[in-house]
Amino acid sequence: MNKRGLLLLVLCLFVLLPGARSRVGAQRQEATIERKESQESHLSRSPAQGLNGQQVELDDHGQLIYPPDYPDLVKPQLKEPGRIDEYRLKLRQARISGSVALEFIVGSNGRARDIRVIRTSGFALLDQAAVKVIQLAQWKSGQLNGRPVNVWMKTTWEHSLPSWSGPSSQQLLGILAYVIKQRAEQPPRKVYWSPQFEAQAQDWLTLARYHIQRGMWDQALEPLLELYATAEPFSQFNEVLSALGEVLMKLNKPELAEKIYQQLKNQPSPLAAAPTERPKPTPSQAEKDKPTLIDPCQQTADHETSVLKAEETKPTASKQRPSNVADPMLTLSSELVNVPVIARDSNGRYVGDLQKKEFTIYEDKVRQEIAFFAATEEPLAVALLLDKSLSTTDELPRIQEAAIGFIEQLGPEDQVLVVSFNEDIRVESQLTADREKLRAAVRATRSGSTTRLYDALMLSVVEHLSQLQGRRAMVLLTDGYDSASKIIGRDEVIKMVEEAGVPIYTIAYDTRKAMEQLVRQQSEKDDMSAKLLGMQRGYQLARKFLRQLEEVSGGRLYPANRLDDLPGTFAQIAQELRHLYSLGYYPSNDSADGRFHKIRVEVNRKGVKVHSRAGYYPHQP
Repeated sequence: MNKRGLLLLVLCLFVLLPGARSRVGAQRQEATIERKESQESHLSRSPAQGLNGQQVELDDHGQLIYPPDYPDLVKPQLKEPGRIDEYRLKLRQARISGSVALEFIVGSNGRARDIRVIRTSGFALLDQAAVKVIQLAQWKSGQLNGRPVNVWMKTTWEHSLPSWSGPSSQQLLGILAYVIKQRAEQPPRKVYWSPQFEAQAQDWLTLARYHIQRGMWDQALEPLLELYATAEPFSQFNEVLSALGEVLMKLNKPELAEKIYQQLKNQPSPLAAAPTERPKPTPSQAEKDKPTLIDPCQQTADHETSVLKAEETKPTASKQRPSNVADPMLTLSSELVNVPVIARDSNGRYVGDLQKKEFTIYEDKVRQEIAFFAATEEPLAVALLLDKSLSTTDELPRIQEAAIGFIEQLGPEDQVLVVSFNEDIRVESQLTADREKLRAAVRATRSGSTTRLYDALMLSVVEHLSQLQGRRAMVLLTDGYDSASKIIGRDEVIKMVEEAGVPIYTIAYDTRKAMEQLVRQQSEKDDMSAKLLGMQRGYQLARKFLRQLEEVSGGRLYPANRLDDLPGTFAQIAQELRHLYSLGYYPSNDSADGRFHKIRVEVNRKGVKVHSRAGYYPHQP
């Protein structure tokens, strides 16, 4: 071929090939679109089947994502939080405290992905730090049938300065304003929901109701905000909106309340309706500045502690609203102060035949009129709370038999509520005098890994004992070490116990040696010392907490260093409960001044001494 022919061939190829390339490219693009449409069609179908045959979700890449409560799933474990020293320094300098709720997927490779803030802290810097600490954290992946799997998780990351006691009302209102705005601007997003998440949402609502009944609007705002921001699939979400709107009106935030009421109006099949007559805010307060997100650059320096808490929600106590709480907005203007009393003679023997007229009660040296009296022959209601954390696994049968022995020593008409708790809080039996049901309930308890002691106390007091009149008591078997409570803190639950006036008899079972041995077996050498030191501090706080329970409730604390001590200790408690009096009065000075009010009980019988609660702090509406 001559040069001219070769030139013509090259020219033809130059003209024809781009068209061929474009046709091939178009064909490839069409194939890609078809595959993408096929994949999207697959993702839009009902959830796929997991390894155990039950339904699971698919992520945007078509991968199976298992919920944390999937049967037989071993949940991911945090091995090491991400190091964010630069963020922590900035947070200290800005004096920022708060918590962030996040959701994410722990992949089968042990790394977190698809991290999303579901409840902001109100500070952009703190939200960024929370996402970063999850992103950099090292996880032990979830396991199912021995295979690593992807697991959907929820977590709260908290950063606190030493003097921080929780978010202020202004900060909570700022967060709420931001969440409302965000919801208006963004389309609704599908959220995974399960019976366990439903249970935790009910726990938050229970706490909110407790504060609302007492006119404690600031305290009610935090659990309602948590529900509003993270629990839209909650079956009682309309009640959350109704209560939140009312609380906002009480806090003189009508603009925010109107937005909540509008959302309630737009909800399908409402379970609750907004009040027809709403309280009107005072003009001076209504004109205050609107709540906004706080600029961290306007803050300044202190040191902090950072805590990562797994938000694995669990079942809890009975979810029915108490019969005497028809309206969640009911406010109690005057509280009956309950005073449990034990009387002994000069030889230390119980005295069980005292009459109402023989008792005198003083509050701050002022005599009070006894409005309620229950003698020792009246039936007793007992909440039996059994701590079933990991350290009790090997000894569970002996603990169960000791608890059953305690029940058998109560009177035939005495009723018992059985609650077990670890990472779960389970009502094994409602209040009943049926011994067969109670024995079965105690034997149904199972051990777990962590302990929600504070949450269990709160739910037992609020949902059960606080609704009862007459002789009431709680018997608590625990080591006092709380490692997983999500709804309430130590100081808050102490206040609740103090207000309820329910004596708590605690058997402090010593688990420290067993837990130290477990840490030594499961920890790496590099971090063993730090874990043991943290555990030592935790047990110190546990002992202090149990002593506080004894002091504020008027009950008693019984150490049980060995399992062999349990039957005898339970017998002592049963004997004392048979001689428990319950008195009550309405304070003659009902001002909520916030100071401690001392209680003194006297008996008009020679040689008889009494044991009762020392006093109380009145709630402040």
